[in-house]
Amino acid sequence: MERGNPSPVVIEVNLLFQRAAILIIGSAFWICSSACVNAAQSKPADCTTPLWTAPVVLAGDEAGKSRNATDATENGFVGVAFLDDDRLIVHEVDRTGELSSRTNLDPSSAFRLHASVFVASSGKALFAKDWDTRAHDTSVGVTSGGVLVRTGRLVRFYSRDFLELQEMTLPQPNLHDAWVMSVSATGKTVMFNHYDQKESRFEMRDGSTFKQLKAWGEGPLRLPYSISEVGIGTADPHP
Repeated sequence: MERGNPSPVVIEVNLLFQRAAILIIGSAFWICSSACVNAAQSKPADCTTPLWTAPVVLAGDEAGKSRNATDATENGFVGVAFLDDDRLIVHEVDRTGELSSRTNLDPSSAFRLHASVFVASSGKALFAKDWDTRAHDTSVGVTSGGVLVRTGRLVRFYSRDFLELQEMTLPQPNLHDAWVMSVSATGKTVMFNHYDQKESRFEMRDGSTFKQLKAWGEGPLRLPYSISEVGIGTADPHP
């Protein structure tokens, strides 16, 4: 998506308790009154000025020149989440212009995961962090004890202030294997689903300590599904 595209990708999240809405449009992040996203109102007069705005793409970034409109939703290129009641994290995957490596376990340098943390009430930028990553299998999840960052086959567990606490590598014995990382709504539980054509091998971890709670295997489970502390809800027609 080029920066001048008249139809930018928009992700909106209604915040009933804060009475606000978070919007990501192109390379800008802004927060406005919840009245601005009322489906019955095409363009309310009080929505012309957001409460605050902040750029979330680094200067000189080339990602927009080759990104498709579907990338933000299908590949996890753009995301936003509350770290707590006071801070927001906005993250995006950008192209670096470098060539990727097919022989190194570490994520290639062709893509970069960039995360920015803001004060939710004012938009003040607190800090930013970058990781080399891949085009796919990149995600950020907020847990009860910190933040999970997946960059390809590497998963890092950070504190809320992004101090690295633990790192794990997701094995991939063959090309048909895939991994899905899920966080429950409370953030208390993290589940890894390592599946192939015949089986899913699950690993449940504590959202506060990242310690393994249990592991088991059964028939393959594929997206879409959601987890809680008591079960897994799935829309897979062949569970």
